[in-house]
This record gives sequence, C-alpha cells and structure tokens, in this order.
Amino acid sequence: NATMSIISVINHIKTQKDDAQLISYDFSKAFDKTLPQVTNCIIRHIFPNGELASAIINLTNGGRFRAMANGAFSIFYSITIGSGQGDPYSSTKFLPLNHIFVACLRSPRFHSITYKVNNQCIEPGSFADDNWQFNIFKSNAQVNELKSLLLRLKQSIGLEINFSKTKILVHGNYPDSLNSLGKVCNQF
Repeated sequence: NATMSIISVINHIKTQKDDAQLISYDFSKAFDKTLPQVTNCIIRHIFPNGELASAIINLTNGGRFRAMANGAFSIFYSITIGSGQGDPYSSTKFLPLNHIFVACLRSPRFHSITYKVNNQCIEPGSFADDNWQFNIFKSNAQVNELKSLLLRLKQSIGLEINFSKTKILVHGNYPDSLNSLGKVCNQF
C-alpha cells in the first residue's frame, strides 16, 4: 500500500530526526503533451515484430477535434501533439514516458540525494500521473542538478514538470533553492 509506505518512511525520518524532503511531482498536462515521435519509437521498441506497433500508431496518432460553446461547434482542428481527451490509448502513450521519468530518478547519478533506510534507497512511487520521492538535498548544487534533468526531460520526451504545482514536504534543514522545484509546504 503506497500510503502506508509513505507514512512508514515519514515516521522513520521523524524518529531518526533526519533532514529529508518528500517531493510530489506534478506533470503539466501529462496526457496532452506526449510527443508522437517519442511514443511511436517506444511502441515500436516494445513490439518490434509483426504489425501490432504500426496498428497502434495508426489508430492513435493524429485525429481531429472541435469545441462546442453555447450550442455552436468550432471548425475541426488536427491533433498534432498529445492525445484526444478520453482517448483510450492516452495512458498507453503516457505510461512509458512516466517510466522513463521514474528511471531517471532511480539512476545511480541521484543515489546521493535519495533518502535511504538501512543504506537502501527508498524508491520513487507512482500512481497514474502522480509521482513522489523522498530526498536528502544538502546543497543548492544538488537541487540545481535535479532541476536540470527535469528540464531536459521536457526537451527530449515532452514530459514537463509543473514546478508551481509540485509540492514538497520537509523535515529539518533544506537548501534555499529547494523552492525552485516546487512549493515547500510544511514540516512533517
């Protein structure tokens, strides 16, 4: 149970009186900003043989939409990025990108800023487009390094963190620049 895991780690942090942060990342329009060229490449990698990859791509890319206001319809617009609202394949397109995001957070490069219990990194958690991670930022340089990675994810795969809606719970001391990753809410 993810909630119990979060509570258990928070209780451990409080008992040990560790300086730590819990970041709950907010994606900016997660399902709307997927880049077709990236998701198509991932789908082709997952299904390298046969026609399944091509069928999924042909059925889920492109399309048209229109808006309705006061009973009047707009003209049709082409979908060039993301997926249509309610598109049953939108999660198929988003979840591999979310996996890339979590893999970056879990990478050895960031082990030094990941909170540990008994010398084991506490893994980031995910549910749909909600992601969280326990960290131990000790310097502004560490915060800036993570922010740099997050900004590169937007450029490379279209996954954008909404820093103004990302929430951070803190226990103890933390670097001044932590607020560049999100809103520092409270002590836990």
